Amino acid sequence: VGACAGGTMAFMQGVNMICSGQSECVIVVGVEKMSDVYSVSDALLSYPDQDYEAPAGFDYVDTMALMHARYMQKYGVAPEHVAAFAMQDRWYASRNPNAIDYRRGALGIDEIMRSGWASRPITRAECARGCDGAAAVILARAGGDASRRRAIQVASITAATGPNAMGAKFGAWPGEDDIAEAVPTRIAAERAYREAGITARDVDVAQVHDCFSVMGSLHLEGLGIFPRGEAARAVASGETALGGTCPTNTDGGRIGLGHPTGATGISIVCETVTQLRGEAGERQVAGARVGVAQSMGGNNAVSAVAVLKGN
Repeated sequence: VGACAGGTMAFMQGVNMICSGQSECVIVVGVEKMSDVYSVSDALLSYPDQDYEAPAGFDYVDTMALMHARYMQKYGVAPEHVAAFAMQDRWYASRNPNAIDYRRGALGIDEIMRSGWASRPITRAECARGCDGAAAVILARAGGDASRRRAIQVASITAATGPNAMGAKFGAWPGEDDIAEAVPTRIAAERAYREAGITARDVDVAQVHDCFSVMGSLHLEGLGIFPRGEAARAVASGETALGGTCPTNTDGGRIGLGHPTGATGISIVCETVTQLRGEAGERQVAGARVGVAQSMGGNNAVSAVAVLKGN
């Protein structure tokens, strides 16, 4: 139901099962075998509007390209600023043993910009890479059991939805009818922060959905980590690197780690837990106590946001 956000929404269902008293312990599992897909191109046509966009051959990459172009136009952002998100992902991924790019060399901005077009202005190196993968988390009621001393608290988890068709996004939210905004993420994040008793300034580490480089910046803005139109430049200046304002996609993101769709929304929770436990090794964020995990489904149509807190 949630497409790429499905794993995080399943995680939310697991949390609700615990909170309602229906269950004492829940395991949430996400699995994807992308190598079984007959045609990636055909699969990508399942995401856009099926009445007008998909029949015209307008696939998922094309819709993201429109958002990418609009973001640069609206905020005067250079292509190199947007591409910096992919460069950062590859850096983190090179330090993550579970990532496709583990121990691979750094990728510079020039290489990213010369990697060829996926759908202009998106270059091939700015795209997530579909792959096989699985992830799982175990949820249980808080207690004094010694075996739970490494447990991480789920402070809140919420989701918000909006229209999937590009044309329907205009006018959907008064004053915010623009495809260069991550409105579902903003709505979900505001609610999640309120329930967790924090603000965006309290977030030490974030995982955001970066199926394409520009979406990473859009979701950082939706989360309130950076003001609208400023995330891409902030990433380019190192604000999301280790030691920056808010280290982001420390697992390597969908671009460097890989994007096994059904597992992605759970794997970002796993990475957040790893960071809050202080077990991330070379990519560890010093003193991380509050983490946010965000995933997106469809054409920026659904967004799920979880706030986790360490001990």
